[in-house]
Amino acid sequence: MNTRSLKFFSILLFLPVYGCASGPAQTDIPQSPVIAGGWNRVDPNSPDIREDALFAIAAGNGRLAEVELAETQVVAGINVRMIVRLADGRRERVTVWRRLDGTRQLTDVEPLPGG
Repeated sequence: MNTRSLKFFSILLFLPVYGCASGPAQTDIPQSPVIAGGWNRVDPNSPDIREDALFAIAAGNGRLAEVELAETQVVAGINVRMIVRLADGRRERVTVWRRLDGTRQLTDVEPLPGG
């Protein structure tokens, strides 16, 4: 076997291994594409999201029943936009800004129909 044939054979030998290792990992959790500066869905039941929702609801003197949907946006800190259901059945879209220093600010509250 000459050198040229040996190189070609070596490439063919490792090509299937390279192809298998480079594919994306499969998960059961659907992922939304990450867009720089865009909104990305996150788990509405995570502890951080729950804290953000409780912070937002405390400003309006309501009681939180559940977080139906949550999205984050990376800014100078993190914006967290949520659809929350209150204990009295009302629904609201709220946005909380988690600043880089760890403090929070309620930046938007919008009542939603269906509650």
